[in-house]
Amino acid sequence: MLVIVGPTGVGKTEVSCLVAREIGGEIVSADSRQMYRGLDVGTDKPDKAVLKKAPHHLLDILDPSERFDAARFSAMARDCFVDIGARGKVPMLVGGSGLYVKAALFGIFPSPSKDENLRARLDTQEDENPGSLHERLRRVDPDRAAQLRPADRHRIVRALEFFELTGVRMSEALEKWVADGWPHLAVGLTRPRRELYRRIDLRVTQMFERGLLKEVRSLLDRGVPADSPGLDSIGYEEALTHLAGELSRDEMIALIQRNSRRYAKRQLTWFRRMPLSGWISLDDAPRAASKVVALWRHARA
Repeated sequence: MLVIVGPTGVGKTEVSCLVAREIGGEIVSADSRQMYRGLDVGTDKPDKAVLKKAPHHLLDILDPSERFDAARFSAMARDCFVDIGARGKVPMLVGGSGLYVKAALFGIFPSPSKDENLRARLDTQEDENPGSLHERLRRVDPDRAAQLRPADRHRIVRALEFFELTGVRMSEALEKWVADGWPHLAVGLTRPRRELYRRIDLRVTQMFERGLLKEVRSLLDRGVPADSPGLDSIGYEEALTHLAGELSRDEMIALIQRNSRRYAKRQLTWFRRMPLSGWISLDDAPRAASKVVALWRHARA
């Protein structure tokens, strides 16, 4: 199978659709937010025109209030790989959620069961001193802390819980755990940093032109709680803060752009630690797609 990864805004969708048409591929999305129904504009979910270019899987499979994790994704993605391969097509795992990509390819590393008492203590600490858990994680596991936003309480608590129960850093466990990986060729897409950031800033502006605030209001009007897992993501979190009157429109847009750029930087850090077969600089989508196809065909020869 073929794996295409890269940071947000780099152009994975266009390249992967071109590649899929060339090799008879079907795309399994590894985007942890495009799985949620109704989150279209803020996740830059492929529209109907794009979906006609190549079959996509694991889009719109969750309600925004539903919690999802890498273990469930791993099982569902692998079911897709089997189904796609059985029909004579090429499974293509495409996305920017590094943990989900790794889970689909290598499975989930063994971890201790949840300790509800420990989690409650950690939650209380964060309630009393916002940001303290991320700082605590930075001290005991700086690599994992660098991969998480301070607002990502759920994953921060899990990383601290893992360390408290095992005495091992979660980042080390993720790196050292070895399992039988799904046979694959993985490539990364990249752009010069300045160009990537320009594209990210432009995409955020275009999200508001396409109606991001209208989408968020619609979700709330339908009864989706503001603290739903699906809305705990860049774009939606800032939009909710704006709608609550705590940020101006310009402040909201600037904050989303900044947070998106920082997320792209974390993604690149994650993917550079993966055993990729190569990085392709994306200055022209058809040319980049041709390079991906050539790498894939060479690997299969």
